[in-house]
Amino acid sequence: MKGRFEIRGCSELELTRKVCGLLWLPDAVAMSCLAQLSRLDLAAVAIASKEHRNLVASHALGHLRWRMGCTEPSLYVYLHMFPDPSPQWFILHPVQRRLKRVFSRLYPAPEAGSCIVARHWGIYVIGGLVNGKPTSEVTFFDCVKHTVNRFPPMKMARSGASASMANGKIHVFGGCWDVADSSNWAEVFDIETKTWDFLFVFTPKMPLNIQWSVVTDKKEVYVVDEDGDNLSLSPGKCVFVATGKTDSEPQYRTDWCCFGSSFFFCGDTRGRILWCLPDDLDWKQVKGLEELSGYDICKLCCNSAWRIFIFWKAPLTLELWCAEISLLKDARPEECELWGKIEWSGAVLSHSCISPFLAAVSSGVRAPGMDALKVSLAKPDKIAHGVSVWEWSGSALDEGDEASQWFTDFFGKPCRLLIQTRPVDPNYAPGHIAMFSDMYPFLLYITGQPKRIIQI
Repeated sequence: MKGRFEIRGCSELELTRKVCGLLWLPDAVAMSCLAQLSRLDLAAVAIASKEHRNLVASHALGHLRWRMGCTEPSLYVYLHMFPDPSPQWFILHPVQRRLKRVFSRLYPAPEAGSCIVARHWGIYVIGGLVNGKPTSEVTFFDCVKHTVNRFPPMKMARSGASASMANGKIHVFGGCWDVADSSNWAEVFDIETKTWDFLFVFTPKMPLNIQWSVVTDKKEVYVVDEDGDNLSLSPGKCVFVATGKTDSEPQYRTDWCCFGSSFFFCGDTRGRILWCLPDDLDWKQVKGLEELSGYDICKLCCNSAWRIFIFWKAPLTLELWCAEISLLKDARPEECELWGKIEWSGAVLSHSCISPFLAAVSSGVRAPGMDALKVSLAKPDKIAHGVSVWEWSGSALDEGDEASQWFTDFFGKPCRLLIQTRPVDPNYAPGHIAMFSDMYPFLLYITGQPKRIIQI
């Protein structure tokens, strides 16, 4: 009948959401399965759903992977990019072989002079310069969560110190500048209790200015001071003992590292990788790497798989290059030589991703009757001393001979093109930088005052 209706039956429709089998598993089982995946596979799992992303990003998964020994070696770089005064963290992508920025600063990072110690799943950044002054601050970069946490500060502000991990404790030597004495020259950090204590260490001379230090698997700390003298320290004895060996050219060595207790490695400023035995310090060149000759190795590090990574700046470009080198010992008993094989090499960071300040490759300068001068925005390598602007005097970065000749030809007088960035007085503008032109990052101009002066 029109206008009437009858319900003859109804049923409840149960709507269910299909859930991935991984999420049906008990939490402990799911975490154990995920822990055995590679870092790249975990990134793929994380995009499946919000629940998967939360599992992958959990701190518990990171620590479980560490305890199960399922972590892959990852190379982190603490990179200082001009003109930004603070360093930033990058990670080397294992497939793309490019440095990827992984962290945005939460705390003011030291501009220079920090010492770094790796421990389990993170890296300690100790001391350094903040606004031109030594700091006692200590931060910990968590390589699992890519976060930075503050740790208890040292008892002394330090810059240019040397730090080593031995017997489960961080030992920091030097960096006190003019206030160094035997009572404050060294400190030790207990990771379990998170406390700092001064460590009274007997040294042959004070202050002992350490150039490089390295720790062997025998828990001994080997150091070379600025005079090239080699000393060793057993943390339990608190005595630096001279080994009687001397390095004739300590200023040309870079980044000591150690494989076990048998071999020391370092780079030098002439593109060579050197090795020696701890007992003789007779440095020899790793063979088979002649194509690296002439490159200025700015950083060298190693891992437990007898692999060495080196970094250098490519000439005439804004690119940072890296090479991974495997090492092989000569099997002949009468020979004691080490050979290196370059597994891969290439640019890992270019000007387009170094910094927003370096979006352009160069800046152009033009003048009547002159060809255009291109000035690179990369940090110059040359330093000019004895520079003065008004009441200020000091050192500045020199843009080189080509720029100097260009301005000399135009003005008819000897000229140099110099640049400078410096931290502003923290009492007025902490964390900012200024250049030659200004004393502060912002200047105020009040129009009323010039008019009044003109009227007077």
